[in-house]
Amino acid sequence: IGVGGMATVYRGFDLQSRRIVALKTLRAEYQRDPGSRARFRREARAMAFVNHPNLVTIYDLHDEPDGSWVVMEYIEGQTLKELVQEEGALPPESVVLILQQLANALAHIHERNLVHQDIKPQNIMITDSGEVKIIDFGLAQPPGARIEHGGGMAFGTVAYLAPEQARGESVDARSDLYSTGCVLFELLTGRP
Repeated sequence: IGVGGMATVYRGFDLQSRRIVALKTLRAEYQRDPGSRARFRREARAMAFVNHPNLVTIYDLHDEPDGSWVVMEYIEGQTLKELVQEEGALPPESVVLILQQLANALAHIHERNLVHQDIKPQNIMITDSGEVKIIDFGLAQPPGARIEHGGGMAFGTVAYLAPEQARGESVDARSDLYSTGCVLFELLTGRP
């Protein structure tokens, strides 16, 4: 159902719970890289550590020699990026409802001593009933830590990076708030 920079997400069916799930795994070229595998496991643990209606729920992690899989809640809906591409700028009333849910989810993350570091419209889904869900925790880490770099570059999406994050300096909850402001701008104007 989706392919990102490092992972692929499939739609699956959990035979024990009898429900549709999303299955996330590293793309083949990253499966044999110990650093990528460790980052993937850290993301799964970070996601499992939080429990909030506006955060995707993690059900299980399978870590095997030939690949790691995260079993998580399947969300019917679309990303905010897809919504803006489809509809353009959103009405302020709709944006307020989205922002309230996003802020509640971030407050929950920050209270658990995590900084998301990758808040962007592509990582936020909205269900058909209007419920907001943050779906990706690939860069989450405790505040104060220096952001990890890959190939000499900061991880994250440039249009949404807080200045300290782009410089590779330590980050905290304010870094996520900066990114949220970038998302807010895009929702209101229809462009990054």
